[in-house]
Amino acid sequence: MKLKWSHELLQRISLEVRREVMEHLQSADSKSVLEFCLQKVLAEEADETPLRDAYRVYYAVASIVLLAQHPSQAVHTVPKLERIVKTLLLRNKVKPRKSLLAHVYAHVAQAVSYFHSQQGALQTALWESAVGFTQSQSGIGDNLDEQRFHYALLLFEKGSALAAADIFQQLCETSTRRGIRWQALLSRIRALRLAGHHKESEKILQDVLSHNSQTYLCEFLEWEFTMQKLRLDGPEALVEWIRSVNPSSENISMLIKHQLWMRAHRCPSYSTRYIRSTSLKRHALKTGMIDQRQKAALKALEIFESLEDAEISFDIRLGLAAQIVEQNEKLDIETRLLALAALLRWLTRANQKHLALSVLEDYGSLNLRLTQGHSNDTFGLIETEVHQKLSSQSFVAALKASF
Repeated sequence: MKLKWSHELLQRISLEVRREVMEHLQSADSKSVLEFCLQKVLAEEADETPLRDAYRVYYAVASIVLLAQHPSQAVHTVPKLERIVKTLLLRNKVKPRKSLLAHVYAHVAQAVSYFHSQQGALQTALWESAVGFTQSQSGIGDNLDEQRFHYALLLFEKGSALAAADIFQQLCETSTRRGIRWQALLSRIRALRLAGHHKESEKILQDVLSHNSQTYLCEFLEWEFTMQKLRLDGPEALVEWIRSVNPSSENISMLIKHQLWMRAHRCPSYSTRYIRSTSLKRHALKTGMIDQRQKAALKALEIFESLEDAEISFDIRLGLAAQIVEQNEKLDIETRLLALAALLRWLTRANQKHLALSVLEDYGSLNLRLTQGHSNDTFGLIETEVHQKLSSQSFVAALKASF
């Protein structure tokens, strides 16, 4: 009897391929693992069976995810892999919007969406994710929770924090997967905080903390708790946090945010608490794989170190500052806000009013989008004096006259 695809078969192969790729990444670099996966997809064999087709689909999905770390190789490879997967799905009678196995289209769309998000193309990533929903709408529901979570994350990264928070809440209430429920809960806390819904975010966080019997909390919860204290107790909350934290591969993103926040704050004395980007990079490399967003965040931190180096000519430093704006969408939403705030602080201190006004507009617009018009400075980093200095009538008039 000829083997046919089934939900159980595809689920088993998906987990098997994912586990195999993760094991390879523990002992080899991502480029070698990518070549291994591509070989599994592209190798020609005389005997094309449904079982081999299923393996090729999931090795192709893994390849697309890995290609996010090697964008120069991906220009032609990702479209080619998409065409191969489509052929394999149709050959095995899995049609978009019609088949009970159509959830496979969501897996492929999520991989492609992840690839684009890592390159900073958030609108394309969001579109691809939405297309995945359309193509997989007749598929088995439990398999789509991961896709819904990924879609909500992209909405959040685009600045639609409350829309994302609603989806996170739905996943908390309906998902049968414990891991998805937990990730959705943590993401909802963060989305509500950046949307300016502090009381709601803090209530959820306190509920989580009160039900957590362990003395050790995950790095994410420690950071959220610190952000809550920061709002209530002021800057010393972050100073206290950094004193109790040892850099590790798990908290690199929080440490980068901390360093950017210190640079964005009005008090110059915080500069004594800086951690070098080279040190953070060493810890990040211990994970064995740094994604493009981590690389972009570390690069931004490295640029800020150069901006503070008086031995580098000012013209060169201005050119470096431009890179922060150009690469900003490669950063996650919170790091993006803090990088803009830190850049605005540096430009203001350097008396670069024209450039500072442009960055202030970007920073304010992103805050207004996140908070649905309620705040142009959800972190409270850009004090009234900066706004007045950059938006005074005399300066705006001079700015208009200069163009």
